[in-house]
Amino acid sequence: MGSPLWVFATLYLSFKFVVVRSFTFPCNERPVYQTFINVHDDDTYDWFLLSRRKSLSRTIPFIVSGCIVNSVPSLTFAGTSFKEDESMFGIGNDEVSSLVYKEMLGAGSFKTVYMVEGTLGKKYALSVQKLRGKDDVRDALQGIQISDYLQEEMKKTGENGNLFEKILAWWIQPTALSDFGSDKSVFPNTLSLTQRTHKVPKKFLGSKWLVALKPLYDIDLKHFSQKFPQRYPVGTQFVHNLPRGYVLTIALHLCHAGRLMHKAGVVHRDIKPKNIMLSDGIPVIIDFGFSRVVNNIGKDGRICVSEPGRVRGEASYVLATDVKESKGCQEGDCYAMGKSLYEFIFGQALNGSSSKVSITVEEAEHRNSMFLSLLEDHHSVQSSRFMLSEGERLLLLEVIRGLCKKTSPLSFREAEMILCNGMGKIQY
Repeated sequence: MGSPLWVFATLYLSFKFVVVRSFTFPCNERPVYQTFINVHDDDTYDWFLLSRRKSLSRTIPFIVSGCIVNSVPSLTFAGTSFKEDESMFGIGNDEVSSLVYKEMLGAGSFKTVYMVEGTLGKKYALSVQKLRGKDDVRDALQGIQISDYLQEEMKKTGENGNLFEKILAWWIQPTALSDFGSDKSVFPNTLSLTQRTHKVPKKFLGSKWLVALKPLYDIDLKHFSQKFPQRYPVGTQFVHNLPRGYVLTIALHLCHAGRLMHKAGVVHRDIKPKNIMLSDGIPVIIDFGFSRVVNNIGKDGRICVSEPGRVRGEASYVLATDVKESKGCQEGDCYAMGKSLYEFIFGQALNGSSSKVSITVEEAEHRNSMFLSLLEDHHSVQSSRFMLSEGERLLLLEVIRGLCKKTSPLSFREAEMILCNGMGKIQY
């Protein structure tokens, strides 16, 4: 018998070998890529606004498509571990009635998002949407149902559901919320609580409101890019000193999430920087209101949603062929993801972002052509917001250009494999 220390070391290494070898498979036999981000309690990550929560000191390997691509701080979102029998809405009335406003995170014509706080300091994102008619109800409920559907699909396949937005609780109510005010109660009386329902309204006299409680994420890619507009020549060190390979890891996570989404038959139709959040360094795809689940996959393996006379998504990220055919297909998701990655990494695209919801085929073709020309412009991809080596730059460009190609673009699966293989070859 050896010493207790020797026995412990032997058991630990045996366990580590069995577990890691059982759950990680090198992509095409390439070396497994791994980066560890060691985060301690006193660290603050100003670069994606982690001031709202503290990081923990331990890290957990994050496995994507057979590659250990990153480790991230282990954090539990507030409110994700409610008991199933607390209520049919996923969260008890006591917790809801205790919510107080902390901050307004964003506001549009019909939807507002607040940061709210519950018992024991738990923070959430509270989304409040005014329902003007049946179309609003359809999109809002589709978004909730598809979020839940993806979470169930991820559980079945053992994949990471944290890559997609989670809905902790939702309901429809006949009254508006109380006016916003810092530390003011969201529900000063019980009227809206007792009238919470999942029933779809048939009449909209006086309007209805859909309220959804979600995890509080850190920042979306659009606001991240606005916060850090500076760009640095490839090969120089980013001022905030992000870990080597971080940007490639983000791209790999997003391509993996896209592959899982399409594999489940979901076409998002509204991918853009604003709908990609960062949560403890990991991207999360949100807002499935325009998404649909496609049950009948075409003979060519494509998944498309047809809505004659309607095109979903933001004009700056719409693919011209989708506009022409009044469809939303997987290629449109891939194009929008490629463009979002370009703007996040290399800078704002020429035509920028737009809240415009209608677009002609000619305008869409012009926007697509302008962006593809920008991708081929050597000067537009020589600087980045991040610390990139020349090898990283070329790999990212290969994927972005591939996702956005006019003919035979890359699928998310193909882009994921290119990244996985390429990341194993890069020398740091």
